[in-house]
Amino acid sequence: MGALLGTTGDELYRNFTKPRIKVGTEFVTKGQSASQCQYAAGAIGKAIYDRVFKYLVKKCNETLDTKQKREHFIGVLDIAGFEIFEVLNW
Repeated sequence: MGALLGTTGDELYRNFTKPRIKVGTEFVTKGQSASQCQYAAGAIGKAIYDRVFKYLVKKCNETLDTKQKREHFIGVLDIAGFEIFEVLNW
C-alpha cells in the first residue's frame, strides 16, 4: 500500500505507529496504541475513498457534458445504467 501512496511500506508503518507531531516549534515522536493505529488506517482509507469517488463523479460529469443548453433534470446512476428524469414544474 505504501507504493500506491508514494512512499515505502516501512515509512508508512513508522508514521502510523510513531507519528511526528509539532509541539510549539519542535517536532516530537508520539507512540500510538494498536487501536489508534487502526483508527488512523481507517481514516486514511476513508480519505482515499472520498477522493476517488469525487474524481469519478468529476470524470462522469465531464464525459456526459454535451455543452448544450442546460435543462432541469435529475440523473441517476445505478447498477442498471444511467437514467435521466425530467423535473416537472407542478
